[in-house]
Amino acid sequence: MKFATTYSKSRISERKNNIGETIIDLAMDEIYQYMGIQKNSIIHIDKPEISSYSGEPVILPIVKGHPRYHSISKAFSNKVIPVFICWSLLDGALNQEDIEYLKAHEPIGCRDEHTLNECLKNGIKAYLNGCITICFPHLEKYNEDGKVYLVDVQPELEEQIPENLKKNAVRLSHLIPEGEDLYGMAKALLEEYATSARLIITSRLHAAIPCMAMGIPVILAKNDFPSRYTWCDRFLPIYDQSQYDQIDWNPEPVDLKEYKKIMLDLVSARLKDVFQMETSCRKINQFYSERPHRVGVTALSKTIPLIEQNVERFGEDFEYSLWGISVLTESIYQYIQNRYPKACLIHVYDKYRVLEFHGYITEPVENILKQEYGFLIACPMLDTITLEMN
Repeated sequence: MKFATTYSKSRISERKNNIGETIIDLAMDEIYQYMGIQKNSIIHIDKPEISSYSGEPVILPIVKGHPRYHSISKAFSNKVIPVFICWSLLDGALNQEDIEYLKAHEPIGCRDEHTLNECLKNGIKAYLNGCITICFPHLEKYNEDGKVYLVDVQPELEEQIPENLKKNAVRLSHLIPEGEDLYGMAKALLEEYATSARLIITSRLHAAIPCMAMGIPVILAKNDFPSRYTWCDRFLPIYDQSQYDQIDWNPEPVDLKEYKKIMLDLVSARLKDVFQMETSCRKINQFYSERPHRVGVTALSKTIPLIEQNVERFGEDFEYSLWGISVLTESIYQYIQNRYPKACLIHVYDKYRVLEFHGYITEPVENILKQEYGFLIACPMLDTITLEMN
C-alpha cells in the first residue's frame, strides 16, 4: 500500500485554470516530506479519475473541495482509502448516503465552518482544520526591500490602495491559460513570492495563506466574505468591501510556527494511523486467505432447505410464524419475502421481550400451543429448526 495525492486542472472557464489547487498539491508534497515519505511511495492520481482508479490500494488525504461528483460517496474507487484532512463541501449539503459514508471515515477535518456545521448537524464527528497550505515552511527572513504584489485584486479595492503601494507593484493572476504546466508554474510562483515579495495584496485564498505561512505580510481583501474563508480570520483580518477604508496597509508578518507544528503532527498522525491499520488488516486477511477453503454452513443456509420442504407440502402461499427475534430472524423473514412473496407471516413469538417486528407485536411463547395453522420457524442464535404445525 502507498500514499497518494491528486493533481488536476481546476477549470474556471473554457480558457483559464485556477492555479490554487496546484498550490494545495505542493503543500501536500511538503507534508509528505515532513513525514519522511519517499517520492517513489507516492502515487499521483488525476482528480477526475479518483472514482475509477484501479491501481494498487492507496491512502489519499482529502485536502481540497468537494470532488466533481453529485455525491461524495460515489467519488472514490474501492482502491482509494480517503482520509478527510481539510475537506470543503463548498456551498453544498449532504444527502443520507454521503452522511453514512463520512461517518465511516470519521473524524472529518473541515476546511471551513460551513462544512463543519453540515457535518455536526448530521451527527458526523468533525473538527475545523483550515487549509493545508498553512503548512508551507517559514522563510528565515522575507524580503523587506522587495516588491508589492497585487494578486487578482478586485477593481473596488484597487481604488483604495495607496499610490506608494501601487507604484511599481507587480500585478499577477492565479488564473492562467489552459495547457500550461500548472505544477511548474505554481512552484515558480511560490518561489517568486518567497524571494521577492515584501507585501501581498490579494483576493485569493491560495495566495494569502501560503504567503502568510512563509512569513510574508499579507492583506486579504474581497468584495464579499466567502464561507471558504471562515477560519483564516483567526490569523489575519479579512476585509470585505464595506471595510476597505479600514485596511491596515502596513501589516506585520503572522507567527504561525506553534500552530503549524500542531497541524503537521496531527495530519502525520492521522495518515500514519490509517496506513498502519489498513496495512495490518490486509496482511492478516491475506494470511487467512492463503489456505484451502471449505464452505461452512450458517444457520440460514441450514434453514432454507427446511423451508423449501414445507413449501412443497403447503404451497408458496403458506402461512408461517417466527419464534425468537434476532438478526437471524430478520434474515429468514427477508428470504421468505423475496423468495415467496405470497407467503404470509401471522405470528411472532419471543420468550424474553415485547418487540415490534414488521408490524407484529411479539407474543409469549405459551401462545405457540394455541396456534392451529401454518408452520413455525424457531430462530435461536446458533441453529434453526422448523416445526410443522397442524
